[in-house]
Amino acid sequence: MAKYLVEVSHSPDKIECLHTIQIFLSSGSHFLTHADWGCLDGDHKALSGRTCRAHSPPFKGI
Repeated sequence: MAKYLVEVSHSPDKIECLHTIQIFLSSGSHFLTHADWGCLDGDHKALSGRTCRAHSPPFKGI
């Protein structure tokens, strides 16, 4: 299986930050709960190490 480091970056704009989280909540993605989100520390990205059998489609930003 392939290993990936998934990074989701977004601007520090509060609306975009909340919208990014909403996308993951509405998609049912486990990424939301298994990622390290840096937004509260001013680092507007989420990082997660993943082992995948199949390559997922890329996240399309806002």
